[in-house]
Amino acid sequence: MYLNQLLNISLLFIIAASLLTSCFPEDEQQPLIPFTGVIGSTYNSIYTHQSYYSFSDSSEVSYNLNAAWDLGFEAAASGEHVILNNSDFLRVANLGAIDFDQYLAVPDNALWLYDASSGNFDSLSIMNWVNTRVSPYEYTYNVYILGRVGDYGIEPLKKFQLTELTGDHYTITVDNLDNSKREILVVNKKTNLNFIKVGIRNNAQVVQIEPDNNVWDIQFTQYEDSIPDDSGVLYPYVLRGAFINDTKIEVAKYYISTDEVPANESDPNKESNDLKNYFESNSIKPMADSLYSSDWDAIGWEWKDVTVDEAANTAVYKADTRRIYLIKDLLNGKNYKLRFFSYYSNGVVGYPWFQYVEVN
Repeated sequence: MYLNQLLNISLLFIIAASLLTSCFPEDEQQPLIPFTGVIGSTYNSIYTHQSYYSFSDSSEVSYNLNAAWDLGFEAAASGEHVILNNSDFLRVANLGAIDFDQYLAVPDNALWLYDASSGNFDSLSIMNWVNTRVSPYEYTYNVYILGRVGDYGIEPLKKFQLTELTGDHYTITVDNLDNSKREILVVNKKTNLNFIKVGIRNNAQVVQIEPDNNVWDIQFTQYEDSIPDDSGVLYPYVLRGAFINDTKIEVAKYYISTDEVPANESDPNKESNDLKNYFESNSIKPMADSLYSSDWDAIGWEWKDVTVDEAANTAVYKADTRRIYLIKDLLNGKNYKLRFFSYYSNGVVGYPWFQYVEVN
């Protein structure tokens, strides 16, 4: 289930390589012809910020620094799940039902986990902390360590224990590993959100980050996931892409084949224009409901390709304009088609540019 039980040294190497090769942007050629529909982008780089975008409002409705929160608490009255911020290299180690008050030295064999990018609740780093199938609820009172990947491995930051769940709130106890800063935080549920975001690495507090769940559709974010190599071995990578609001939209993927729009290596501008015209036409037909997904990473990162020159220590990104995303807005009853056409703004990498058109 977990895709991240790999050597920390491999993770650090891949993170370092990913960050290093992303420092030498080169602009894609931008189309000069008019676009149909709406053109969108983000105010801030996906390398440093999480950004929320609304299709119906044609605007970015909120953004925050990657390090602005640590844990997210499911906000519904029936919610019980706790997520980890997957954009800031955070990890959680479950030390079991030990004495919370003891001075903690994190064992060398601690298993550091992060959440799967799909958002599936059976693949979280914090699981089964409460049994809601019995009354009253039963708690494991496990002690968790929050850590962050650094230059020399994973640095333990805080210990915490989840101690209470009701239809109205959660209760979490937080402390330094040496018991020098005990804090008890009550996290009140807010049903207009998907998750209530909480910071614990400095002061334990609720932070106002996530917009109402009826006003945003996609979140641009940095995240980690494990990707198989040519031999099928999973390795963790730092990715940048789009998560969806799974309470509001569903997404199906469509790929424009070379039978539909021929490749044209001798005239890439003509191929680009042909793909644009094909996207804007009615040629892309509706897809079966079974092909739509509500996974958080249903859009993900694959809308761009990268060419790495290891000798020159450069990476050049190019949007894959053959990748189309069909979107159902379940709340407003609207349908859209979406494509990405650039990953640069004024020569700086990390700014997704996209075009979307409402489909009748």
